[in-house]
Amino acid sequence: MPERDEALNEYLQRLRREAGLTLTEVCERTKIQIRYVEALEAGRYGELPSNTHLRAFSLALVHACGGDSAHAGALVRQVLNAVQVQGLAPEPSLSSAPFLRPAEPAKVAKPAKAAKTAVPSKAKAAAPLPPLEIKEPEPERLKDAAAPVENPVQDASQRLKALPWQALVVLVGGGALLSLGLVWAVHAWKARVQSAASNSLVAPSTVAAVADLAAGHATAGDANTQANGAATDAAAGQTASAQAEAAPMTQIILRARRDCWLVLEIDGQRLPTITMKDGDKMSWGVRQKAVLLAGNIGALRVWWRGDNLGYLGELGSRGNGLVFEAGKSFRVDKAAALSLPPGVPE
Repeated sequence: MPERDEALNEYLQRLRREAGLTLTEVCERTKIQIRYVEALEAGRYGELPSNTHLRAFSLALVHACGGDSAHAGALVRQVLNAVQVQGLAPEPSLSSAPFLRPAEPAKVAKPAKAAKTAVPSKAKAAAPLPPLEIKEPEPERLKDAAAPVENPVQDASQRLKALPWQALVVLVGGGALLSLGLVWAVHAWKARVQSAASNSLVAPSTVAAVADLAAGHATAGDANTQANGAATDAAAGQTASAQAEAAPMTQIILRARRDCWLVLEIDGQRLPTITMKDGDKMSWGVRQKAVLLAGNIGALRVWWRGDNLGYLGELGSRGNGLVFEAGKSFRVDKAAALSLPPGVPE
């Protein structure tokens, strides 16, 4: 074996120690096996796979320790030139055998051939080596800083954009149809309630017509004694009944917020005593005049001719003589007061 050139290995040792790095740290940075790093620093170049590995590993160590790549390249060329001057042939393969070994004996015995291979040309010795580019691993802190920051608002916006427009149209249209359906159902329910309340009692005009017809028959039955008078009375009764039926009807509506009793006299006909529960709502048709008697007038909200009159008294107080006349506003007339139902104290 030839004498070792200490210049390259000493330079590599000094660079690593000045950088404060251990052999393990250098291997982690350069990804070179530790046995090759130890061989370079010890000057055992024959343990390397090839001359190419010698040059590449040396420049990688210099770059990792912050040294001068040009100076390291010059030291590597010195080692290679020294090997060629001593008549050693480099091993280009990547086998595990060392590349710095004596030439074959038969070839050394020929002086002409040995002299030809021992003297290198100046052009070959002076040829510059291409620079070695080694990428250092990116620090973790730089990777973390370059990583995108999660933004929940932006993520929600991206998901909303991904939602098909057809689904949005279906949702909006379905909501609109549901709202229209609910409005229609409420109006229909109100109409049915008012119709049921209007038909719950017999119209006073029907009672008046029946009474007039009965009076006409009674008068006709007495035709033997008062023929002329009966005919006149019957004609007058029919005329009055026709006029009463031709008059328009006005609605009076009552809604209870407490349990209460009441009496109504509509167009001269007194209706039976009515008991209303909390939340009940009732209506009657009036052609001429209606008079109201209520045991708890403050419990009844009153509508007359479509106007909301509100509560016409205090809770617990009795109201009598409340007159609702067609074509006129509500008024209180004590002279029109109704008699109390049986069993009700004065």
